[in-house]
Amino acid sequence: MREITFTLKDDSLYARLESDAAESGRTVEEVAIEALQMWKRDMESLAEYETQTAEYEAEMREKGGSAAYAYAYFRMLEEDSVKLREALRTLEENGGPEAKAFVATLRERELC
Repeated sequence: MREITFTLKDDSLYARLESDAAESGRTVEEVAIEALQMWKRDMESLAEYETQTAEYEAEMREKGGSAAYAYAYFRMLEEDSVKLREALRTLEENGGPEAKAFVATLRERELC
């Protein structure tokens, strides 16, 4: 087990963290750990998605990018984009402050 200490410079973020912990009957530490675990899973999913997209783009280039491949590719992107937006909306609406901050960061970087 490792110990980590950090300072939250945003008092309202800490207040929300405490509030979420109290409402759920958990400690601030438990809520923070859960948020970090969710963030890690989301980042892994995003990395996997980016890898699959890059592989598919390479395959399209290799096969000459026919209309059928292009259609299938953009259809896949559209479906995954809808799923990702729904997942992020759910995370933002139901997640704690770290989840909301994660979604805000993605939006700031124009990743969603």
